[in-house]
Amino acid sequence: SMIPIRGFLKSIQKMPHNQMELNDQVRREFRAQQHDSDPFSIQRAVAEGKRRLEELQEFTGEVNKYENSWINIQDPDDPRGRVGQGWPWSKT
Repeated sequence: SMIPIRGFLKSIQKMPHNQMELNDQVRREFRAQQHDSDPFSIQRAVAEGKRRLEELQEFTGEVNKYENSWINIQDPDDPRGRVGQGWPWSKT
């Protein structure tokens, strides 16, 4: 699926500064790609767009890809999923 420019522009609104410059950059890059008809180039541009949008969303706090990470495990016997903590052989 294509990356809608709206996703970028919405995320940019949450940036603390440089919003106008970022908006201009996004629009320039979308315009530069809009007439591309080579399937490989389109696929590469979409993949790069998705990566950059995810990066921007993480930076603005919209998305946290580590939300369900082992780091956030709530286990009293193994706080934060640390390997080796409380294992029998560590009690020497």
